[in-house]
Amino acid sequence: MLPVISHTSTVEDLFSSRIFIAASVQRTYQWNTSECETLLADLVRAWSAQASSPEPAAADLSLDEEMDADLGLLPTPSIQPALPDYYLGAIVTRTAPDGAVEIYDGLQRITTLTILISVLRDTVDDDLLSQRLDKLINQDGDKPRLLLPERHPALWKEIQKRGEAGKVRRSSVANDFQHRVREAARTFRSAANAWNPAQQASFVEFLLNRVAIVIVHAAAGRLARQIFVTTNLRGLPLNQADLFKGQILDIAPDEATAADMENSWSVIQHAVGNDLVPFLTTVDFITRRQEQSADHLQELIDYLGSKVGPHKINEWLKRLSVFASAWKHLDRKLESPGSTPLDVNIWRLSLFKWQQWKPLALLWHANYLLKTAKGVSSSSETAHARHFAQLHRRCMAITLASLNQSQRSNLFAQAITQTIKGNNCLSGALLITDVLQDRIEDKLSNPFTDEDRRIVLFRWLESLCWDVPPLYIKDGSIEHVLPQNPHPNSQWFIDFSDEDSRHESCHSIGNLALIDPETNTRLANADFIHKQQIFLEASGRFRSLQGFEQSTAWTEDDIQRRTQLLKQDIVKQLHLTPRSTPKRRAQSEAATARPM
Repeated sequence: MLPVISHTSTVEDLFSSRIFIAASVQRTYQWNTSECETLLADLVRAWSAQASSPEPAAADLSLDEEMDADLGLLPTPSIQPALPDYYLGAIVTRTAPDGAVEIYDGLQRITTLTILISVLRDTVDDDLLSQRLDKLINQDGDKPRLLLPERHPALWKEIQKRGEAGKVRRSSVANDFQHRVREAARTFRSAANAWNPAQQASFVEFLLNRVAIVIVHAAAGRLARQIFVTTNLRGLPLNQADLFKGQILDIAPDEATAADMENSWSVIQHAVGNDLVPFLTTVDFITRRQEQSADHLQELIDYLGSKVGPHKINEWLKRLSVFASAWKHLDRKLESPGSTPLDVNIWRLSLFKWQQWKPLALLWHANYLLKTAKGVSSSSETAHARHFAQLHRRCMAITLASLNQSQRSNLFAQAITQTIKGNNCLSGALLITDVLQDRIEDKLSNPFTDEDRRIVLFRWLESLCWDVPPLYIKDGSIEHVLPQNPHPNSQWFIDFSDEDSRHESCHSIGNLALIDPETNTRLANADFIHKQQIFLEASGRFRSLQGFEQSTAWTEDDIQRRTQLLKQDIVKQLHLTPRSTPKRRAQSEAATARPM
């Protein structure tokens, strides 16, 4: 047998005949929602590009993950040429003594594919297709094909076991691994539930037979480890910025133009420093206004070559210097809130964990700098600050509505197009529709178990308590006043004896508070009187803690009361019209969601 062999496999072939285990060099599951959304967006884009793929549209949505169709934000077929396959990279393996396939590189992708396939298995209506998918996850019904250490039982209990991946979980998470697994499942479930049966079946066929993975199989563990180390730790990684530079200079019609372009490139590089690749990514979205794949900079080069052409490419590159200056300004304001309303409103955007707002912010700020260079009045800066005040509020609304990466990309692509045409995207693409507002209010009224979004919400609310927010807000953590796992002998357990009621109360926004991580750890399962005293002492640093001193105990009624107060405040801060007003009732009766 050769010491190293490699071959290309489809997903179905890869999973159908192997048992996988993790090599000692591999980390536990590390992917966050953003990585899962990026993978899903790439897969959906490639799937949609297939000529045989039906156009994604809305179908029966789950109660927990509804309304995406009504928002007009479901994935749409790519206008890019169809790809024969989708390449998911290479994995490095060797055969363990017991015959299992030991993964030395690629465990994150194999785990994520396991979650995705499990969700599809538990979502599709076709029993035969569900059985086919289950055979890729389990052998003989109850023996998972991907075996992780016993300290991580959540993958089997909540994902691989048939029927479990389609469930919305209510219980508290025990560790980061369980949280990441649940968030990945939620991301994939949201997409799968938004497709009709024909689309689900089409995507499954694409995933199983059109997605390619290269298997690099080593005969010995020592060799597999060496391949892993060589692949990940040695050599200089490909510099995307240098590659982009070389390709864009190749578009120049002659050497003199190329030399002038190189000077423009140096100006841009000096302005943005080490942020050259993120800067180019943002410019790409402004330029093409399409959801970005892993090779989006190559797609930008292809676009520039065909749409801009050799005779205008120098002019295009020179214009980027204005964007580079705007990037530098924005970067400083995002690092620190400064002291002006403009600075503070821009800084609040840094609280969000997704970045689709950044191209629009860069476009706005570049236009503002051009006006400033020509002489601008203080009223123009006031208007600019007002735009950013609205932008961070729309971003918060988008976060609360749980829009995914594709939906956010669609929204901001439309917003940039409207801005370029001279229209106000805040009353267009970024307008909060009635359907979107209903979704937000429903999220706020029910248990808020989404950890990533609720921490952003409470940091954002805390920032609004300050004219100039302190930087430590970004490190604040969520404290559950009624603990998530109270001791069975505690007063908490007596006061909230019903498990379902306790879960609902525990995760209501009225039971949540923002505090520094050290104090949060120290509070743990303490009783309310003790927590109340700590909140009072900390309310000078975290102003959103003010109000707890008015309660003599912490009951279900107290939680419901604070939930209503917070909900009203959030609706007000988002500049939304409360649902209960005559104006909102009239809007609701108007019925349909406006195009976003």
